[in-house]
Amino acid sequence: MKRFKKISKFILSFMIMLNMLFVFFIDITFSYKNDFIYHKQEQNEITRQTDITSSSGIIKENIQMKNKDKINEDKLKNETKEECTLVNNLEPKLKKEFKQKLRSGSTTPISGTSTIAANEIAPANYLQIIDRIAGAKVEILETGPGVNATKSLNPWEVANDLWSGKFNDAIFNKLSGNGYGGYTIQFKPSNTSAYGYTTDPKAGWDNSDLNLSTSSMWVKIKYTNAAYYDGELVDAIAVIKITPFKNRTEGASWSNGDYTNNTYYPLVQISDLLYRGWNWQNVNEINVDLQLFKKGSSSPIQFSEGNFGDMEATYYTINSLNPTSIQGEGENPAATYGPEYVLPKKGTYSGAYVIPGSHIVTSYGGDTSMGTQYAYNGGSSYWDGDDPSHHNWSQNSVLFTTKATTHLNFTMGNLSRDPQQQSVKRTNFVWTSISTQSFTNSYVKYIDIPVEKKWQGPGAGDDVSTVTVKLYAKYKLNYQDKEYEFRNLTLTKDSNGNWKGKFIGVPDLPSLKKLLEKHHKGGTITDQTYIVKEVYLDGKEITNTDYESTINGNMNSGFVINNKRVKNGLTVIKNWQDQNGNQITGNDTSKFPEVKVLLKRKIKTGNYSWIEDSSFSKEVSLNYDGNWKNVINGLDIKDSQNREYVYYIIEQNIPKGFRIVSYKPSSSSNPLVCTGIEIGNKTTDENKLEVTNAKDLADVNIEKVWLDVNGVQMPFNQTSNFGNIKVNLYRKVGNIKDDNFVKEVTLSYTKNWKEKVTELSVHNSDGELYNYYIEEDATTLPDGFSIKGYTPTSGINLSQDSTNNILKVENIRDKVDIPIEKIWYDVKGNKITTEGPPNLVVKLYRTTDGTTKNGELVQIEGKNEVLLTYNQGAWSYKYKNLPIKDNNGKYYTYYIQEVKPSGYLEIGSIEERSITFKQNDNTIKTLTLKNKLNPVYPATGGNGSKVYLTVGITAVAFGILLREIIQNKKERRKNA
Repeated sequence: MKRFKKISKFILSFMIMLNMLFVFFIDITFSYKNDFIYHKQEQNEITRQTDITSSSGIIKENIQMKNKDKINEDKLKNETKEECTLVNNLEPKLKKEFKQKLRSGSTTPISGTSTIAANEIAPANYLQIIDRIAGAKVEILETGPGVNATKSLNPWEVANDLWSGKFNDAIFNKLSGNGYGGYTIQFKPSNTSAYGYTTDPKAGWDNSDLNLSTSSMWVKIKYTNAAYYDGELVDAIAVIKITPFKNRTEGASWSNGDYTNNTYYPLVQISDLLYRGWNWQNVNEINVDLQLFKKGSSSPIQFSEGNFGDMEATYYTINSLNPTSIQGEGENPAATYGPEYVLPKKGTYSGAYVIPGSHIVTSYGGDTSMGTQYAYNGGSSYWDGDDPSHHNWSQNSVLFTTKATTHLNFTMGNLSRDPQQQSVKRTNFVWTSISTQSFTNSYVKYIDIPVEKKWQGPGAGDDVSTVTVKLYAKYKLNYQDKEYEFRNLTLTKDSNGNWKGKFIGVPDLPSLKKLLEKHHKGGTITDQTYIVKEVYLDGKEITNTDYESTINGNMNSGFVINNKRVKNGLTVIKNWQDQNGNQITGNDTSKFPEVKVLLKRKIKTGNYSWIEDSSFSKEVSLNYDGNWKNVINGLDIKDSQNREYVYYIIEQNIPKGFRIVSYKPSSSSNPLVCTGIEIGNKTTDENKLEVTNAKDLADVNIEKVWLDVNGVQMPFNQTSNFGNIKVNLYRKVGNIKDDNFVKEVTLSYTKNWKEKVTELSVHNSDGELYNYYIEEDATTLPDGFSIKGYTPTSGINLSQDSTNNILKVENIRDKVDIPIEKIWYDVKGNKITTEGPPNLVVKLYRTTDGTTKNGELVQIEGKNEVLLTYNQGAWSYKYKNLPIKDNNGKYYTYYIQEVKPSGYLEIGSIEERSITFKQNDNTIKTLTLKNKLNPVYPATGGNGSKVYLTVGITAVAFGILLREIIQNKKERRKNA
């Protein structure tokens, strides 16, 4: 059952899929049929390809017909007849679309025209497209796929060959400007095998090329020096796009009843001068999309939005829109004339204007197959004014004011109409241009006003790239002074060093009066003229720059603007030197600290007198990143009383290890004071204030010398048990100690009692030499040593050669250890080295007169005597840290005396028991006491002792006997 359900679902899904494929196939088939019929009417080639593939619903079928063969020709006629029947049966929507591709202009109504008042002056036009601008040229930037060839025009080969459809280098006379050339663009030719070729004006080209939105027939060009906008010379980029139309070609006569089987090439000629416009042959519509660019800019200029009633606006005029009546077949009209219609792109124009009695209309219905065509066109009224000097010239002109847009985009061409005497439609050879002038009686007459900039003073203007000058209309309104700002002009220095320019296209005074009267309706305008004002230097307002401005001249002779420098700049520079005066530059200064310099000024009151300007002080930073320079601009040259300022500098934070060597400028007698400069007569680069710092660091070597009690330097190895010694390094200038400086230095045996102190400043900030000296911390000296003195005794001024910078401290031993010993002799004079003689009490005395009597008793550890005892064969002692001199510097004589023991005689001399210290003779010796056993012994050692000895022995013997008796008794009891 489950399997049956699965099969059923599969069959159902398969049938649904087949149904969908069937519907899709039917849809594709009908769609293809409609396209095929449309293609047959519109396609410009005889080859018909239809692709049908069974898998995708497209069937491929190739049919080629050759009209050389009579049978094929008959077959083609029959097939064409059938397809024309199909076309007549198309849905109305498809028929409408077909007609739109053949018609001209818009399919919907357009904005109407506004009629200006008679003789009403037009606004002053921001846009000035004028003839023969120096350096004007056109170049091709890019071409569309529909371009067949291009050819440069010979400006001196003037001919009307384009009229007959020729493609050569001859330039049409309307485009030539006495030496200006251009290009002819030849677009792809018609296919003479296309259906309806001899009667359909558009047969022979791709259907897509018959519509401006899809046409591949386009060229992108650049106009150099195209026009002026707001008085500034600008370039332009334009994309020109066309749709083709058979009209005239070589070998075909205008009087032919049809187009014959000749090949037609759409042609467009473009002049180097935008002013000269374009002319074309075999073109139905031509669209020009124009953008203006300031020199060097990639952003297009946005036009100002305005209308005809404004004082100024951006607008353009298309003149000579010919009426349709002159194009009747067989009338053989003039070789050239303007297009029949123009249609600006929506969103690019704010209004369309015409004069009273204008022929301009906005629609045309002269082609019954096309319906109403909407565009600004010359209508059908007779017009004989196709000449700018004719009084009816502006009857067939229309003026457009722009919106706020970056495009001037408009399409021109001839309207589609029913054939009259001939069986085919005709257009003609057309020339037109874009004019920035108004109607004949509304012209604004323009003039150019020259301006020149002059600079006064050394280097004036060298620091300026651009100068902005404004042009104002100055006038009286109802006798009250008024001004109206017209234009800006940017001046730059030319290759000859001049600053010259012109206000291009300024209304002349009569036109200015009319414009002002239009602007102030009902007001009385008098005394109108032009003035200029200098407003910016490099974008800065002139009042905030280094110059004051005076203006001479007038609008007729030209204005001359004089700039006098009232402010200037100066350059503060830091120089570096090493200890030997050599310059330190580049990366060698990268780690030097930033330096602050104070910029100050004085007021010069006489040849050799100044007063300080306390109102001015400016801190200036100098660092490696700024290459040790700082340019200070905008400094006043003089005060309000026209007295010169003198600028000078004072270095604030002198870097550690450096000193000021000199200022520049300075007096020869005192290079450490900056005398300053006046800044009005030189350029900023020439106005220099410099301060030079020299490296001011040196090292000092501190050494320790150990002397024995005789003032002789002790051997190095005898100092190994001495601890570290601390020494303080100080400095002073004169007798004034630098309380902010002290360095503690540690001297040690491991460093050979030497130490180096590095990077010490040699001078103070005033350039005075420091004197360095040392003081030893006496509390760190070992016992028995004192400070003998320092070398040099008065300290040192540091030399750049650090090997000469040595400070020494000498320590001398001024306390000694004096050993003493006691020698005992027996009665025979032999030395006693075994324990036996008694301990001995010894006292130490000293005198300062060299005698050994009545001396000062020296206490040892708070006691008056010491006790000599036997120790390993000797009786000895050592007195420690005994000074060799008293506080007055008198040398001591030390001697010892014993408390005589009984039974001994003292046999030593006083010399052996004493030592005297002297200058340079402080040899240590051992003080010796000598004693001999006395030969007459006292009762302490005779027969009296024998009794005691006998009693002792007897007692011991009795004890031993008693012990034995007791022991024997215990054993008998045990045995019993």
